[in-house]
Amino acid sequence: MKVVELEIIKSYKAKVVVDSDENVIAQAAEKADNMDHNHWEYRDTEFNEISVTDVPDNFTREHITLLECGYPYGIVKKYSKEDAEGELEAIDFY
Repeated sequence: MKVVELEIIKSYKAKVVVDSDENVIAQAAEKADNMDHNHWEYRDTEFNEISVTDVPDNFTREHITLLECGYPYGIVKKYSKEDAEGELEAIDFY
């Protein structure tokens, strides 16, 4: 088993109108940031591999579940089985 860290980039296409000819990109980025992103035209999703790590032998199903919930690998690898179980109970996963 491997832990694969991915950078997920979603691409959208949107048009904005800027007020002047100065700093056009900065103006457009600011306007786009304030738009309702649900109305943007979805184009693509890219997955860039950042790292691949072997899952340690001492990882339990609870450790794997925490990773699948988005917990950082660096934190999860420090958890004992009991710590991982406690964390799952704390987030009311079961």
